[in-house]
Parts: sequence; structure tokens; C-alpha cells
Amino acid sequence: MARSAGGGSRLGLKPNGKKISFSEHVFYKLRDGRISEVRSLIDRDAVARQLAE
Repeated sequence: MARSAGGGSRLGLKPNGKKISFSEHVFYKLRDGRISEVRSLIDRDAVARQLAE
């Protein structure tokens, strides 16, 4: 579970100064024992709902 009260636009949503929480899954691709790629899935709808409240 991540928490944020960040500034700046994220996920195409504008911040409003409210603290929010959301789930995130991060996937790492390894090549030669090192991280070569990172992909993140965030529950954007949960973030949008909280920002709209």
C-alpha cells in the first residue's frame, strides 16, 4: 500500500493536496543479474476516486 500527498501531475490526474492511498504491483525484468526493466501497475481508479472526494 502506497501513500501520497505529492505535488505535480501523476497518472494524468491533478493533485489537490489530499493524502491518498493505493495499491501498486511492480514487476522487474532481470538480465545478467541486473534489473533491465521495471513496470508498475497502479489502481488509477482508486486514486481518481479519492482525489474527487
